[in-house]
Amino acid sequence: MVDPLLVERFFRWLIFLGFAVAFYLLDAMPLGDGIYEWPMPSWVLLLAFAWVLRRPDYMPVLLFAVVALILDLMYMRPPGLLAALSVVALEFLRSRSHASREWPFLLEWLVVGVVLLCMVLMNRVVQGVFVLPQARFGLEMQQFLSNVAAYPVIVWVSGWAARVRRLRPGEGAGTT
Repeated sequence: MVDPLLVERFFRWLIFLGFAVAFYLLDAMPLGDGIYEWPMPSWVLLLAFAWVLRRPDYMPVLLFAVVALILDLMYMRPPGLLAALSVVALEFLRSRSHASREWPFLLEWLVVGVVLLCMVLMNRVVQGVFVLPQARFGLEMQQFLSNVAAYPVIVWVSGWAARVRRLRPGEGAGTT
C-alpha cells in the first residue's frame, strides 16, 4: 500500500517542478523593447522560500538544489555559486519555519528580504574574490528590489494555485 502522505509530497514536488519550468519559460520570453527593462524576479527562488516557510516538508533540499543548479547553467551564471547560496538561504529559512508560523506576514517578508540581500552581497563578495565578471551593483539592487516586491505575489499564487498554506501552531508537517 502506498502511503498517502508520500503521494501528497510527490505531487507537491511535481507542482514545484511545473512552476519552475513555467517561470523559466516566462523569464526566457523576449518581452519588452530591450532599451530599459526592470529585471524579472527570481520566481523559483521566491517560490521555494515561500514553500519552505509554509510547508517545509513540501520543499526537499535536493530537489531545489538540482533545479537551482540547472537554472545557473541555463542563465549562464557561474555554475553552482548562486545555487549554493540559494540552498544555504533555503536551509536557513527552513530552520526558522517553526517560528515563522507565528510571525505576521510583514515580519516574514522582512526576513526574506534580509536573506535575499545577504545572498546578493555574498554573491558579489565571492565573485570579487575569484575575480569573476560582475553585473553592475545598481542592476543587482534592482533585481533585489524586484524579488522583494514579488514575494507577496508568489505567496498568494502558491496559496491560491498550489494550496500551500502556512501551518498553524501545533499542526505537524504530516497533516495537510
